[in-house]
Amino acid sequence: MQDYSTLACPLPFSDGSEVLMVSPSVVCKVQLELNPRKAGDPDGNNNRLLRGVGVEICR
Repeated sequence: MQDYSTLACPLPFSDGSEVLMVSPSVVCKVQLELNPRKAGDPDGNNNRLLRGVGVEICR
């Protein structure tokens, strides 16, 4: 699943900083592992919503 690309304009990083690269398949896997019965995040998105639209978010 290599359907992602790098940023057109690199973000400004300081020397020695690390960049975390996460593939869409990893994001999708984590979203599908969310427990829909648990409380969501502070911005009001509950786990049921995130899990239900996980595949679409990963695209």
